[in-house]
Amino acid sequence: MLTQEQINESWTVRSDNYNRYVEEEFETDRPEKWLQIIEANAPSTRPLRVLDAGCGPGFFSVLLSRASDRQEAERGKSGLSDSSL
Repeated sequence: MLTQEQINESWTVRSDNYNRYVEEEFETDRPEKWLQIIEANAPSTRPLRVLDAGCGPGFFSVLLSRASDRQEAERGKSGLSDSSL
């Protein structure tokens, strides 16, 4: 089992590639498709508040912010914090 320090180091090294992957995702039609799925399954009650815990580089945080009235995101890994959202 990896220690928290090893996990953090791994994400720090991988975060640049992960962030590029997410940026490339936004250049496709997938965000719109995900947003349609999210909106179709979101409760109709308003205001809609969303917490995206462990949001990584923010792909779903951005989508959720488009579908909600109030959205909060919380990162868990230090390596992603420098290049995300």
